[in-house]
Amino acid sequence: YLGVTLSVGLLVEPTELRGAGNPLLEVLDAGPVPAGLFSAIAVFAVTNTALIALTTASRQVYGLAEDGSIARRLGHVSRRGTPDVAIVGVAGVVVLLAATGGVRVLAGTTVVLLLGVFTTVNVVVLVLRRKAPAERAEADADGRPPFRSPTPLPVLGALGCGALWVDAVVRGGGPLLIRLVGLLALGGSLYALARWRRPDRARPS
Repeated sequence: YLGVTLSVGLLVEPTELRGAGNPLLEVLDAGPVPAGLFSAIAVFAVTNTALIALTTASRQVYGLAEDGSIARRLGHVSRRGTPDVAIVGVAGVVVLLAATGGVRVLAGTTVVLLLGVFTTVNVVVLVLRRKAPAERAEADADGRPPFRSPTPLPVLGALGCGALWVDAVVRGGGPLLIRLVGLLALGGSLYALARWRRPDRARPS
């Protein structure tokens, strides 16, 4: 990202980029890269990013299913060792999002979800430290103490990602907010259903 930003700034004046709707297209007009080659690189990059996002999201769903936070059926693993049910489920949600909005809204949804995950992870680091202080001094099988990140890092990570999350939601406007509420409702419903169907759930006598 830093390399791309530096290259863009060297090829086109920042004042021109500020008012450009698509800065990379401005760079394409000013740079020596043929339009066909640039398009091929863009298609490859977008496809690769989509594949990584699909793989990551399906593994997160698989982890939640293994933990019992959502239906364990979503944690099913095929003979090839892949969480097939989670992959199909995530792919269905992605297809629905892609079919009901433009590329800009879909990209905004992805950014908001990723920033939400990053913010949550940094907050969870701080919460786990308070919940299990005795585990800090425990050593692993090799006699080495567990890794502990300096406290300012998760604090700065949570604040930075949280601020970017708020900015992304504000910029996305109504369509993005509706999608976000829908996805949160879907996740909350899966969580509530898993807790309701849990075998060890307290039943009235």
